[in-house]
Amino acid sequence: MEVYLGIDTATPNLVLGLYSPQVGVLGVYENRLERNITKHIIPEIDNLFTHAKLKKSKLSGITVGLGPGSYTGIKIALATAKGLARGLNIPLQGVSTLEAIAFAVLKESEIAIIALDARRDNIYAAIYKKEDNKIICLEQEEKVNINEIKDKYPEHIIIKDAIPSAIYLAAISRNPNQAARPTYL
Repeated sequence: MEVYLGIDTATPNLVLGLYSPQVGVLGVYENRLERNITKHIIPEIDNLFTHAKLKKSKLSGITVGLGPGSYTGIKIALATAKGLARGLNIPLQGVSTLEAIAFAVLKESEIAIIALDARRDNIYAAIYKKEDNKIICLEQEEKVNINEIKDKYPEHIIIKDAIPSAIYLAAISRNPNQAARPTYL
């Protein structure tokens, strides 16, 4: 059985997911931990595997959320994922945190501006569409003033500060296509 792990800590949330294409969702952990993610990430990964009755050695791949978002949070997720991937000799890939949020919040055929707070009336934003249960990026990520993007795209709603989908991250691990390099905007 193939097993994939998704990790995101670019937001104040610790988001973990275990997925198998043969079985489906094996486990999900989402918790708003703010500045305590470092203390919890390894124990919660261990708990995820314990509840799924699996050993980490069964992992086939890992996908990590690359941000944009918290600089420290991104580094925590990347360091954890790289350590596991290297130790287990499995593939590691990265995906935009905004893309994982888009998957979590968009309905089929919906288009929206997916955003995270960047402080001082700025947001990290991209425009996504969900089509055939896939996420299509229509406008690339950028750091922009929230009023400017509202004026530029009045037809799109802004979905701000939602939680990324850990299962999306885990499920796309089957098809690695993006290097695990952080997005710092």
